[in-house]
Amino acid sequence: MHNFQEAGEYIVILISSNESCGGVSYADTLTVLQVSVDITKLEDLIKLYPNPTSGMVTLEIIKPFQSVILVEIINTQGQKIYSVELKTQEIHESVDLSRFPKGIYLVRVISKDWIRSGKLIIGD
Repeated sequence: MHNFQEAGEYIVILISSNESCGGVSYADTLTVLQVSVDITKLEDLIKLYPNPTSGMVTLEIIKPFQSVILVEIINTQGQKIYSVELKTQEIHESVDLSRFPKGIYLVRVISKDWIRSGKLIIGD
């Protein structure tokens, strides 16, 4: 993945090769209309701890939000195992995940303007 620093037209070249088939290349022009400057990470917005967890986790808002946010925890099959809407005044939320199998889960935080994601590990 490449992050463009400014709007404009760019020539993008994709080159693929291997020993048995040789190489193939493809070029195209990409027009970037707007460059996003919001590089906020999930960890800068909320805390989910402990991580790894044996089941009980605390969800804490670090940065106040202007609107309601949706927090989802999703398993490796793409199923939502937890979902909650939080407002700015809701600072702590305890979540019991002990009934779910050990593994890596996706944590997704959604607002009206952005989506951020991270991982949560349920273990011993």
